[in-house]
Amino acid sequence: MTREPLTDPLLLAQATELIVETIQLSAEDQRAVADSLLNPPRPSPAMVRAAERHKRLIRSGNEPRFVLDKRSWEEFVAEIDAPPADNPSLRTLLARKPAWED
Repeated sequence: MTREPLTDPLLLAQATELIVETIQLSAEDQRAVADSLLNPPRPSPAMVRAAERHKRLIRSGNEPRFVLDKRSWEEFVAEIDAPPADNPSLRTLLARKPAWED
């Protein structure tokens, strides 16, 4: 099932209005958020390395890929197309009311 993008300005405004949440912060917390936005922390060395690797990957055009023979491909597609196994724990979790709706 594909959905058409929402282009009607009135409907878009109404849809946006439905997902707006208000977060109330103390004055101290507001200053902390503003300070974090204006003076973001330096990225960790691991984040810098990950960004550099990603940049090299994108520039090289060597996107990760894998190749399957016909039989393996058919097995792969069959697994993707198969209905998911019943998962009672997941069903229970999805039936719970989210904490933010209390």
